[in-house]
Amino acid sequence: MITQRLLLKVIASVLLLPAAIISACTPEERQYGSGGSSSSSSSSSGGMQCASDTDCGASSECQTFACVNGQCNVTFTSMGTPVAVQEIGDCQSNVCDGKGYIVKVEDLADPTDDGITCTLDACVGTETQHGFLAAGTACNGSQYCDGFGMCVECLEGSHCASSICSGGFCATAECTDTVKNGIETDVDCGGLQCPRCSAGATCTVDQDCKSLICSGGICTEATCEDAVMNGQETDIDCGGPDCKPCPTGKVCNAGLDCTSKVCKGNICQDPSCNDQVKNGYETDVDCGGGVPCTKCSLGQSCYVGKDCLSGNCCVPEFGMLGTCLVYGETCALRVRSEISQ
Repeated sequence: MITQRLLLKVIASVLLLPAAIISACTPEERQYGSGGSSSSSSSSSGGMQCASDTDCGASSECQTFACVNGQCNVTFTSMGTPVAVQEIGDCQSNVCDGKGYIVKVEDLADPTDDGITCTLDACVGTETQHGFLAAGTACNGSQYCDGFGMCVECLEGSHCASSICSGGFCATAECTDTVKNGIETDVDCGGLQCPRCSAGATCTVDQDCKSLICSGGICTEATCEDAVMNGQETDIDCGGPDCKPCPTGKVCNAGLDCTSKVCKGNICQDPSCNDQVKNGYETDVDCGGGVPCTKCSLGQSCYVGKDCLSGNCCVPEFGMLGTCLVYGETCALRVRSEISQ
């Protein structure tokens, strides 16, 4: 028969059993108490006895220890909560697992940045791929991606003030680039820097045209009656291969530009009897034609007998140049002979 004293000892042993079990656990096992895992923040108690929080263990971002009513309590941070320390550009994030540990999870928003404006950094799994942005995508303000990872000044002529894009760069407008650009009024002509435009080209002012005549926004042909020195004229409407010779005092480049056939210092001269040119009223070089020039010698040209020293001018017919013959000689061609005594 069990005595009352023996029964009391058995009851006391049963009451002290949990404390004995707890004292036999490791510190790690004691700090988690009854444990528990969840995707949300959770806590547990019933662990070892304590006097302060530090008796229960070191807290971290993913678990917090507290001494509550003399018993250790642990609270786990919710699953998926990011921690402070992260590795940038590894396509992963360091997060709490809901059980007090830090784990890595895939993060598509964490690719490695290659520093190139015209590439798209994207995570594929835990690796970063750098794809090229489409050609024409804006970059660096007013520039363009070329479709191969480069940011360039231009892709086509319309991107440039000069209308010329070469190798991704805008070329400077020139008078030989076969494009109407810069301040040209037509392709490679007009404006202040390029040659004047030919007839039919677009113009703004007369100086844009070779003819120096801009009419209705179009350069006109140069003529010998337009009251402008243009074309190949040496002076206004005279000189050059197309217009009549210039009178005395006008600008010339050669004797043929002048009616006198004498151009000196780029000015047409008056005819004279010693300029070594047949001009004025002369019938041959510096002779004939009456005063002030001398009469012509045998074989020189004449109109009438008075043009010859011999007084005998053989002409095919009146008004045509003939030849000075010996006085009294009959024309071999049996044509008119002008004899002057």
